[in-house]
Amino acid sequence: MLAQLTVRTRLLLLAVVPLLMLIVVIGMALSKASKINDSFHELYTDRMRPISQVKVVSDAYAVALVDALHKYRAGIFDESALRKAFSDARGRGDTAWAEYVAHNKTTAENGRVERTKPHLLKVQQMADQYLGQIGNGQLLAAEAGPFNRTLYDTFDPLGGELEGLISLQLSEGERLNVETATQYQSMRTSFLLIGAVALVLVLVAALLISQSIIRSLV
Repeated sequence: MLAQLTVRTRLLLLAVVPLLMLIVVIGMALSKASKINDSFHELYTDRMRPISQVKVVSDAYAVALVDALHKYRAGIFDESALRKAFSDARGRGDTAWAEYVAHNKTTAENGRVERTKPHLLKVQQMADQYLGQIGNGQLLAAEAGPFNRTLYDTFDPLGGELEGLISLQLSEGERLNVETATQYQSMRTSFLLIGAVALVLVLVAALLISQSIIRSLV
């Protein structure tokens, strides 16, 4: 078959065959790289950033609000400082929570979010209740024991659910990390195999074409 082709055509084939193999390998490399890039994008967008958002919610509601209440009752905060602390904390927390809820979640995350919402609502309602008790002095007059029990019985479950969400994000992130490592190993093995096969095919093609050219020139 090769003997029927002109020398020029056979020389062209000698250059084109390796080029075609190179194009195929590059195409497969781009496809694999795109999958790995998607995994990294998901790791940041759907795992790392949500951890930061949940942490903001936790710090705002389970830490900042509680700290502001204790400082007010201890005389460190006056009424305006308490209201400002509440407003700032709730603003940060509500924004971060809205951003977190809007991201692409797994079924397990959706379940956790639904479990968290009632606890968040209770904390928000209690925060409004405490603000309403400022004017009549009831917030300052409340006995420490009953006040602290009611406070932590309401705020601690929210903190626990938020910690659960963070742990879930870490677990999902670890899963993605394992998947990415598996994809890399698969890609490495595939390219080694493809590279070896391509090298053999190119060498065989080059040998056959060069021999046919030599025979036609002798």
